[in-house]
Amino acid sequence: MPGHFARRTKPDSRKSAALILQLSPARYARGSGRPAVNVLIVDDSPAISVRLEEMLLALPGVGRVTVVARASDVWRTIQMVPPDLVVVDIDMHSGSGIGVLQTLRSAPKQATTIVLTNDPTAQFRDRCLQAGADFFFDKSAEFERAVDVVAGFAWGRAAPSNHLPACWACFERLPIPAWMFDVDTLAFKAVNDAAVRRYGYAREEFLAMTVTDICSPFDASDLTDRIRRRRTGEMARALGAGQHHAKDGSIIHVEIAVTRFDRPGQRLDLVLAHDVGDRIRTGEALRASEARYRELFDSAIDAIFTTDLDLNFTALNRAAEALTGYTNEQAKGLNIASIVTPETLEQAQGTLSDQWGGRVQSMFETEILARDGRRVPIEVIARLVSREGKPIGIQGTARDISDRKRLEQQLLQAHKMEAVGRLAGGIAHDFNNLLTVIVGVSQDMIERLPSDDPTRADAVQIFNAGGYAVDLTRQLLAFSRKQILAPKVLDLNAVTGQLAPVLRRLIGADVELVIRAAQDLGAVKADPGQLEQVIVNLVVNARDAMPQGGTLTVETSTAVLDASAAERPGLVRGHYVLLAISDTGSGMDALTKAQIFEPFFTTKEAGKGTGLGLCTVYGIVKQSGGYIFVDSEPGQGTTFRLYFPRRPASEIEPAPNVPPRGHEEGGTESILLVDDDRGVRDFANRVLAARGYAVLSASSTVEALQLCDGHPGRIDLLLTDVVMPGMSGPGLAEALRGRYPGIKVVYTSGYTTDAIDQGVLDPQVAFIAKPFKARELTSKIREVLDANKPPFLDRL
Repeated sequence: MPGHFARRTKPDSRKSAALILQLSPARYARGSGRPAVNVLIVDDSPAISVRLEEMLLALPGVGRVTVVARASDVWRTIQMVPPDLVVVDIDMHSGSGIGVLQTLRSAPKQATTIVLTNDPTAQFRDRCLQAGADFFFDKSAEFERAVDVVAGFAWGRAAPSNHLPACWACFERLPIPAWMFDVDTLAFKAVNDAAVRRYGYAREEFLAMTVTDICSPFDASDLTDRIRRRRTGEMARALGAGQHHAKDGSIIHVEIAVTRFDRPGQRLDLVLAHDVGDRIRTGEALRASEARYRELFDSAIDAIFTTDLDLNFTALNRAAEALTGYTNEQAKGLNIASIVTPETLEQAQGTLSDQWGGRVQSMFETEILARDGRRVPIEVIARLVSREGKPIGIQGTARDISDRKRLEQQLLQAHKMEAVGRLAGGIAHDFNNLLTVIVGVSQDMIERLPSDDPTRADAVQIFNAGGYAVDLTRQLLAFSRKQILAPKVLDLNAVTGQLAPVLRRLIGADVELVIRAAQDLGAVKADPGQLEQVIVNLVVNARDAMPQGGTLTVETSTAVLDASAAERPGLVRGHYVLLAISDTGSGMDALTKAQIFEPFFTTKEAGKGTGLGLCTVYGIVKQSGGYIFVDSEPGQGTTFRLYFPRRPASEIEPAPNVPPRGHEEGGTESILLVDDDRGVRDFANRVLAARGYAVLSASSTVEALQLCDGHPGRIDLLLTDVVMPGMSGPGLAEALRGRYPGIKVVYTSGYTTDAIDQGVLDPQVAFIAKPFKARELTSKIREVLDANKPPFLDRL
């Protein structure tokens, strides 16, 4: 496994001690006499060192065993009693086992060194051998073999003494293969039972062979050179790994140790062969497992990381490298505090620290600072990793949630705009009822009062203020997408072309106007007047952003919003006509961009803007089925992009011939007036009655039906608000159609949703928007009464 988790941690010393204590010293019972091998044990575990000392002292050939618990005491000890063999626990808590090996290598007398470890990986083995180790054993699984090596060396030292029979018996009982061979002829001179069992040759067969017969070709060619170098002093001992062949042809992977064993008239070497096949196979399996893990680790789509208990990174996969900008090697040793933003660091550290309390897994969001300075929001799932019951670090998966955060922000902004729009629309709806009365009554007063009447000036002031309020209300309705539209299929190029002279006058001489019109643009469906207002508002904003002059570009083109472009909430994929209005002005920062479409937000000085211009643009575009996006950076100018659903050019409607409207006239027809707002109802009643109409006034559809029940004559026209308590205006019209065939209907509303939901904006349906003036009302009533067309109620 990569990183921190590639290492096995040291298990509890009690576990290793328990395994060792199960071994019996009787297996290595000493013979008689006083052998000469000095052994040094370097281990900080008393349970292990005491038992190991007992077992080694039971071996023939072992004379003295010295135990050192601290690495710092090794040099002083080897100066006092130079060892022949050293057994080192490489995993000591009290010092560096590698440091002990380096100390031994610099000692005047070279000693054979045996390493015991709980980290038997190939990488660590190579590191220990490079530091001077001769043998390398897994403490938990190969402890007996370590003792076997000591026994073999001790026997080799003791055999030339007066105690040869006892030592020869020990040679035969050695649990690892051992043999002696003639250095000059390479012929086997003695083999023990373990060699016979492991290699499959009978003792007689062994004694008829040379050592090259069991060696691989490479090992055989190298053997003579190694013997020569050892004999001439270039090598203190011939140690190494190789491949031997058993009688059945199988390969035996061995680590061998050779010691000199000359006899009178013979130059002999004693060989101990330690079978490391299991270790090699385990290592290969581990390496294969590591390779599979690394492949999965690196091929994962999500970023995966590991840390130690101090939250220092120990590994990153490729996705994590791409996310953070750091390579795996660069990240190692970096603390998470180096890349987590200060604003989210405390929360991230706290959540990860919760793992120590036993929390199995945690999920949280934080933000990192990538190497290139990017701020990246991420979602992290982290878990505590333990080995043998002890925590060793954290493993986590991180996912870049920038797109999700952006969509969430867009959705939040859309909900916010929708909520503000509903508020603005509701206020505008109520204001339209009030303004109908204010504007209508004040206009009526102006028309009735003589020019020299002092109260006439007051009425004019009220009328003008009401007109200003009407404009503000319309802008609020535009933002909330509830204004009254009369959409037509039109050519956007024609609209921009007709507006060009007006736009040039608006922007002034110091701003260059560039208009680029695409060919084969198609058509869009929108209210021509409202579309012109959109363009004018955006052009005026662009002009104000270029006080020193610049370039303003109005451009049309076709666009396709596909899967990659249609990632905004509510955006529909398809073909669109794009209107782009760009300037070279001061631009905007991100905070300003986030607020520009909100009502009453303005960056202009007090008194120089209402803050309703862009919110009006937003509402008109959205109500027309389009989308508006803005791109801007401080000092880089601004581009507004407006997308309208594209329609075939063949659907473009020709401009209608509108006959000049004649002067308003009264009449004597009977009119049923229905409105739940008393002010509007009283104003309309007074205006119509003053023009000679017979008016029946009702505050609800129920009251209207009751009036009809008591009215003996005919009703010629129904003037009704669209939305009423109980039955709606169209519902009332449907109920009256059976009673009064051919009855005319005029609908009124100050709220677009009301009209659209009821189908009022059908071109064949008569409609007057609130707030209306007296003249507008009477003209519409006369127009509908005089019209010779089929009843339109069937179309509702």
